[in-house]
This record gives sequence, C-alpha cells and structure tokens, in this order.
Amino acid sequence: MNETNRYAASVRNSLPPLLMLGLFFATLTKGAASEIHVPSDYPSIQSAVDAAHSGDVIIVAPGRYTGRVTIRDKGLTITSTDPGNPAVVAQTILGAGNDEYQVYAIVFERKQAHSLPSAELSGFSFGRYGVVFSGMNGTISHCIFARGPSSIVADNGARCYVVLNTFCGTIGHIYANDSDVVLEGNTMVGMGSSDGIVLVYDGAAFISNSVISCSRVWRSIVTCMQSDLVLSQTIVAANTNEGYDVPVGIRADNAVIMGCTIVGNKRATGSSYGVAGWVSLFMCNTICRGNASPGGYEVLSGRCRIESCNIEGGRDQVSSNDLTWGPGNIDADPLFVDPGRWDGDTFIPGDYRLLPGSPCIDAGTNDVDNPGTTPIEVLPNTDLAGLPRVIDGDLDGAATVDIGAYEYLPGDVNYDGRVNILDLIAIRASLGQDPSSSPAARKADANADGRVNIEDLIMVRGRLGK
Repeated sequence: MNETNRYAASVRNSLPPLLMLGLFFATLTKGAASEIHVPSDYPSIQSAVDAAHSGDVIIVAPGRYTGRVTIRDKGLTITSTDPGNPAVVAQTILGAGNDEYQVYAIVFERKQAHSLPSAELSGFSFGRYGVVFSGMNGTISHCIFARGPSSIVADNGARCYVVLNTFCGTIGHIYANDSDVVLEGNTMVGMGSSDGIVLVYDGAAFISNSVISCSRVWRSIVTCMQSDLVLSQTIVAANTNEGYDVPVGIRADNAVIMGCTIVGNKRATGSSYGVAGWVSLFMCNTICRGNASPGGYEVLSGRCRIESCNIEGGRDQVSSNDLTWGPGNIDADPLFVDPGRWDGDTFIPGDYRLLPGSPCIDAGTNDVDNPGTTPIEVLPNTDLAGLPRVIDGDLDGAATVDIGAYEYLPGDVNYDGRVNILDLIAIRASLGQDPSSSPAARKADANADGRVNIEDLIMVRGRLGK
C-alpha cells in the first residue's frame, strides 16, 4: 500500500466529530427533499441545479462533467452515486474541461442578504478546477483532488468543512478569506503551492486527524495570518520550503497545537522553523523535530506555553519573548517505526508510529485544558489511526496519553490495531535477532529489552485480545 492510501485508510476508519457539525449545517434547509438524478432526469449538473430547491439531493452518475456549475442561494446536496466507493469517486469527474479561462468547477454563492444556505458536495474527483464557497456554509467530503491546480476557496464569511478528502500531486491549496475552515481526516500528499497548503486570512482554521506531507511551498505549509489555528492529531512531515520571508512548517498569529507530529519540514537553504505563533502559542503532547535549518528554531513565538512535548534541542530551540516551559518536556529520539530520511534536498517520509520503548509512550499529559485557550479542553477518543486514546502503553497501571499523533498499543507487533496470533507469528519469525538488525526485529522486541526472545512471546501472549 502506498503512502497516500496508507494514511487515507488510517483516518477513514472513524467518523470525525466535527463532521457531524458539518452535516448538521448541511441540513439547515426548508421543505421536503427530492432526489434529482444526472443525467437520467436532467442532462447536466447545472440544469439539475436550476430545477432544484433548497434541501434537494442531486445524485450524479459516473462520467466526465465539463463547464462550471453555479449554485446561488440554494442549500443543495450534490453527490456521486456512492461517495464511499473510491472506484466510483475516481470515475465521477468535475471540471474535466480544458477551458483555460475557467477557474472553478463549482461555485456556491449567496447573493441575497437574508439567505443563509448550507450545501454539501460529496464523492467527486476534480480535474483542473476546484470549489468555491462564497458566503455559504458547506461540507466537502470523500473527494479526490489529484489532476491539476485544483483548490478550495472559502470567502465572504463562509464556513467550510473539508472532511475525508484526498489531495495528491495537485498544485493548489485550501484558502479562506474572512472565513473559517474545518479540516478533518484529510490526506494531503505531494502538493505544491506558492504560499501554503492551508492559507487563512482574517478567519480561523481547525485541522485535525489529517496528514500533510511531501509538499513544496514558498513560505509556510500552514499559514494563518491575522487568524487563529487549532491543530490536533495531525502529521506535518517531509514538506519543503523553497522560498523567502520566514519559512516555517506551521505559522499562525494564535495557535493551539495538541497531539501532533511535526517532523522533517525544512528549507533547502537558509533558516527555517517548525512552528511559529507570532502572538501566542500553546503546545502540548507534540513531537517537533528535524525542522530547524541552521539559524532557525523548532519553535518561534511571542507568548508561548509548551508542556509534555518532545522538541529537538529542547528549550534552546525555542525562541520566545514570553516562554512558559511547562512540565513533561523532553528531547529524545522518538523511536519512530521509520523516522524517514533526507535524500539530497528531498525528505523521504517515514512511519511515525512509536516503537516499543519509545520515550514518547505514556509521556504526555491528560490535562490539556489550558486556561488561556478554549478550543480544546479534552483529549480525543481515538488517535490518528483510530486506536483508543488513552492506552496504558508502558503497562504501569496508569493510562497516560502518548506524545505525538499515534497511541502505542503494547503487544501489537504488526501494528494492525489488535493483539492476536499474528503478533506471535511475527515475533517467532524474528526470534534470536538483534532488534537493530531490521525493522521487523525492532517491532518484535515487544518488551523493549534489546532482545527478541521467549519473553516477548510471553508478554504478547498475556495481552491477546487487547
């Protein structure tokens, strides 16, 4: 399974909580809903939209649909025949034309001041062109942006929910101006943008349970100017800054970062930073390593509180005018399953789950309520892979959250989220090997004593069924 599919599979196993909010907004329409089918009822999506009323559902059969679709002051659901089926999604393509003057495939806009419709778009692939929500709330889910310079734009006071989508190899970004965006469970790999993959002005961004990796930008991967950012249980890894100004991985005026893994984001030449909160930053339960080029820092902030984080270089790699260095911070090799590596100017991404014996296991804080912030006050129920959060990873009888985006399950040697006979088989295949000899042997050293032997089998056998 390639990287994109592996990450996508890991986040699609559970329905993110904010998706329910998005679906709630999408149902705020009046009247009885009708189903309209394209092309059996109407030959084009635009003709179906023109005939529809707020609350109606437009179901689009597989095919290539050219030309721009404009929806004004109507709260519609536009969906493929089976948004949960990747094959159907790949065959239902919007914006498939070659018109160089066409900017977007679909535009949702509010023209009437008294109207506040919400819309939903689900289960499509996009060609060259993207989606706009102007003054309308909307949800985009189960879509694929992989064929060109596609992007999602929210402006004019919109609130946009971007949920369970895949962005791969596209030149574009998610942009919000005077609007809010909520990103849940998205996979963004191999993108390119002049400014950033997520770019917000005069609004707010909530990003959780997502992966942003192997992308190239000129400034920051996530940029929130005059805006607030909440980043939770997200991997930001192996991205490259190639431009000017002050390149960083994450940049916001005010930021809350919790339970994230931010690694290997660097500028090819010159200084770069991992996280920058220009005005304020609260960060906990987060791994931040391998982001600081010479002359840069892992963390740069005005007023800053950091606790229970694994930061390369420790306090010396934090530049802040007002730093509160809280309890639980460490500077240690996280012992990732695969840490990734640099190959010239390119970072090869790794597998950021934790190996047995990782110093990040049970090293976080369960008390994530920061008096200075209100967006996050409780831990999520599951980690990025869908494992329960919190697990007693070091088996000391006290369950404490791990640092990073993933929770470690003791005895799960093959990392499939269960402890069963397959884990015993994996250990038997590595018996007698030095854990440093191969990735399989490192995983098989279940009790982290530096050997793969009968004691690992006994330990895992005692946890069967967990």
